[in-house]
Amino acid sequence: MENDGNDRILIPEREEKLWGQVCRYAQECSWSGGKYLAEAYLKRTGFGEAYIVSHHDGLYEKYGYVHVDTRPAYWGEMQKIYRHIF
Repeated sequence: MENDGNDRILIPEREEKLWGQVCRYAQECSWSGGKYLAEAYLKRTGFGEAYIVSHHDGLYEKYGYVHVDTRPAYWGEMQKIYRHIF
């Protein structure tokens, strides 16, 4: 993952070297500690915010995320977009 300077996030493809690092990092996170580890990782790689797409209500708000939009997923279900600035 990297920020290309144009407010876009580039996500590595499975074949790229960085993909393995992201997967290993995610596997080391527990639910209780994952938020803090993910924030530390994102900060270290130059990001100041994160977005999550979910259908859950009241879950991500507990972790500082704010609902910013609602959009249909490709399968038709409405999904909420949450943003967290750190």
